[in-house]
Amino acid sequence: MGPTIILDKSTFQSLSFEEIVCLHNYYFVVVTPVLLIEILGDLTKPKQNESETIKKVKLLSLKIQHKNSCLTANHRTLIIESLLGNKIEMKRRPIILHSKSAISKDGNRGVICDETPEEKALHNWREGNFTEVEKNISLFWRASTTKKDKFENLKKQAKNNFHLLPKIKDLKTLYNIIEKVIGIPDNQTEILKVFISSLQLDHESIQKIFYRWEQNNSQTINEFAPYAYYCLKIQSSFLQGVIFDKFGTKSTNDVDLTYLFYLPFCNIFSSEDKFHKKIINFCLEKDQSFISGTDLKKDLNNLISEENELQTKRKKIPHNPNTYTYKFWEKHLGWSPDKEKFIAKMEDEEGKRVDQIIQAIKESKLLQANKDIKDTDIKFVQQKFKIMPDEFCFCGSGKKFKNCCSLKISEKIKHKKFEKERV
Repeated sequence: MGPTIILDKSTFQSLSFEEIVCLHNYYFVVVTPVLLIEILGDLTKPKQNESETIKKVKLLSLKIQHKNSCLTANHRTLIIESLLGNKIEMKRRPIILHSKSAISKDGNRGVICDETPEEKALHNWREGNFTEVEKNISLFWRASTTKKDKFENLKKQAKNNFHLLPKIKDLKTLYNIIEKVIGIPDNQTEILKVFISSLQLDHESIQKIFYRWEQNNSQTINEFAPYAYYCLKIQSSFLQGVIFDKFGTKSTNDVDLTYLFYLPFCNIFSSEDKFHKKIINFCLEKDQSFISGTDLKKDLNNLISEENELQTKRKKIPHNPNTYTYKFWEKHLGWSPDKEKFIAKMEDEEGKRVDQIIQAIKESKLLQANKDIKDTDIKFVQQKFKIMPDEFCFCGSGKKFKNCCSLKISEKIKHKKFEKERV
């Protein structure tokens, strides 16, 4: 429950475990693959011994909770899917590719989400287990983010052509020029070729994309593949910004850029990074928001203080109009205090239907493909995941699973066994 939010690593690692629990109670956290790669990158951090880095990655992995959270699909995969003609919904919610449509015995339709390879890996990280492949990925990532000449070479090569380009006064001007240039109808095929070349796709995929391009009546890349166009615009703006000294040549900027490719899948983005703060206003739409990591941390602490003062198990909904969280709920969910009773009633009714939903999932039959079901038809969603005793409980209590719902589940199993024996 709550508006969708994406955190970059600077915000994510600044939050305490208590603040993370609070975040998941008031927001739906969209976890990006680039965050996982950055976390894994700490495994080979220089000047630290192996036991220290393993401990750090393990603790960061434990911060990624199950409640009100979801891992969105990789942006590169989504770009390719977009170019191949598959619609990528940019509706401020995560994209889940590892899912199957299902229909229950009573005709209700829903989605069953399998555990993704990334989620399986994350489960192992929480236990401090890492494969040799993951260690090599960490080393490769670490090396790629420390290359001093990564963007310097690009800048030097482009200087020879500076006299051919208009002068760029500010980022707004730059962004507008990029949008016009990549939108010129006569240049669309050449721009598409350059963009696809940067993706380093296999020959078969390239053939499929250009066959579709030739057969399609679309005149622009934006019409042909909207999400791919969005990423092209962000990438082009960044590269030209480097050339015109609007952005630095730090190799880590390339990683920070990747977070921006996921903006269509969230309401709110939070970062403490200087690069993000500089470019973010030109990337977000009017229906989106930005909050610095520092402000988010303060806001979560205010919510925690209010909860402690009230000492009540009330529903996790914002009450203080002065908090960012209240304002975000108001902007992105149309929230107002008079809706509190409605939400409480809705959640109570939902609780009564839990057993019916579980039964529907158990009796459901898989459909052949996800296209067999529409968003408006979905009545249930089942997300599969593993949880260890020392992880935060999925109910959002802030307690470890072994001290919370694990006890309730064990009690239910004992009760069922007793009932069977008594019968």
